[in-house]
Amino acid sequence: MEYFFLTSSKDIKKFLIDNNLHDILICLYGEILYDEKEANWGHMILFEGMENDLVFLADTYKNRHIRMSIVKLAKAIKVHGKNNGGEFYLIK
Repeated sequence: MEYFFLTSSKDIKKFLIDNNLHDILICLYGEILYDEKEANWGHMILFEGMENDLVFLADTYKNRHIRMSIVKLAKAIKVHGKNNGGEFYLIK
């Protein structure tokens, strides 16, 4: 497994395009993911795909699929921070 701390939308988009045939877990800040103030924790989700600047994610915690802009994803990773594990986990 490799780890990548990316917070630029451009870098994230390139990373996801270049690695879309591999499994990618993403650790990010729950409050931004769910738009809920009380979700102030880190959370792991599975990357499912992307169309233009929209990312598709699988969330087992709430048993649902989430659509999120790359800009919002970048913010959720940056806010969670590298020291808290906020990054992409590439599984090959």
